[in-house]
Amino acid sequence: MRIRIENIGPVNKIDLDLSKPFLIFTGLNGTGKTYVSYIVYSLSAFFLIKEDVLGWNDVLKTPSQKKTNEINYKKLFDILKKHIDTINFYLPYIFNVDEKDELVKNARITLLTDIDEFKNSIYISHYKFEAIGTFEFEKKGKSNKFTIKCNGGNTEEAEFVNQLIIKSLFFGSIIEDIETSDRSGLFTFNKELGRKAKDIEKNLSSGNSKINYPLPIANLLKNIGNLRERFFHDSKYGFLADKIENVILKGHLILKDEDEVWYSNKRMKEEIPLSLTSSGVKTICSIVLFLRHTAMDCNLMIIDEPEINLHPKNQILLARVFSMIVNSGIKLIINTHSDYIIREINNMIMLSSIKDEKKIKELGYSKDEILESDIVSPYYFEIQKNGAGVIGKEIEVTKTGFSIDLIDQVINDQIEISQKIYEAIEGL
Repeated sequence: MRIRIENIGPVNKIDLDLSKPFLIFTGLNGTGKTYVSYIVYSLSAFFLIKEDVLGWNDVLKTPSQKKTNEINYKKLFDILKKHIDTINFYLPYIFNVDEKDELVKNARITLLTDIDEFKNSIYISHYKFEAIGTFEFEKKGKSNKFTIKCNGGNTEEAEFVNQLIIKSLFFGSIIEDIETSDRSGLFTFNKELGRKAKDIEKNLSSGNSKINYPLPIANLLKNIGNLRERFFHDSKYGFLADKIENVILKGHLILKDEDEVWYSNKRMKEEIPLSLTSSGVKTICSIVLFLRHTAMDCNLMIIDEPEINLHPKNQILLARVFSMIVNSGIKLIINTHSDYIIREINNMIMLSSIKDEKKIKELGYSKDEILESDIVSPYYFEIQKNGAGVIGKEIEVTKTGFSIDLIDQVINDQIEISQKIYEAIEGL
């Protein structure tokens, strides 16, 4: 699905292709990257549909029997357009500002995908879901038919599953996780925040918009005080959490019944609470917990400044994990200023041109870290020369990756200044 976002904060315009598995936002501070992330999050996270467009009510009456239906593309497309209009109406509420606030008063989301493109994107895609252990949905590529089956469950659960599947058909993903740039503090003080979160949840349920935070952050805080409620089961993506723990944290995170996170490694005689760990461990904590306990097929993770508090070596290692995440079926959006992360992403894109797995291994990589260039979509948030706002521009990705001119220029300027300082010292 392609959308256009206009006039949100400093951003005049950006066209996004949300069908791409790996989106990268970069640009100077204050150019609106986080605002755009909030909108992408809101499009999926606040999608609601009560209408049973897939026919779950029929299969509830005939448990364990598969039913075949045809996708009503026009009906789905009309629902999508109505949803976009609804999000436009609620933008002030989502950002927790007055409708006349400069941040949102002229903001607009426009659906760029037409019905033919929408129909084709669903038609050629293969979808297979199992939800709550009882509901099954499958649509094979290049078919307008799908099958559904229910091995139990009730109407309320069917409505939930219906919503998840329609959401994934629309956006290609189901947003479950947004990691803010201040995530280390959120998990360090989760119990204190939990008390505040109860007030937030009360306000959200009563429709009170006075919550002091943008809605995506309020949603995050609402769950932060009860980690066990959010991270209650094991995900099939736990191996990605293992990877982060093994190569970056060099230790293991433990979620205890008291809603506390503890950390241990081989060098320690005993576990220590998260509050006593390094800033790097705190930064990675929420990502590990999500991958181990919550992540599921068609999820989308949004991570704001993944490089925070991490040594350059660990930034590079985290970039490799990002490739594994994307190649495993989870979509990813990152907002980053890190040259180390961008360069490592380019390395993994270049690896796709090497067909010899032995050579790839000799270079220190595994095949699940290879990135195909067509799944990566970088966007540069560029300040206009006249200072009149920001335009988000998609950057071309080739077999050698992509280039962020501003970052390259900063590095080149620093090298040049260092050379001049050296020459001045030596009297050259």
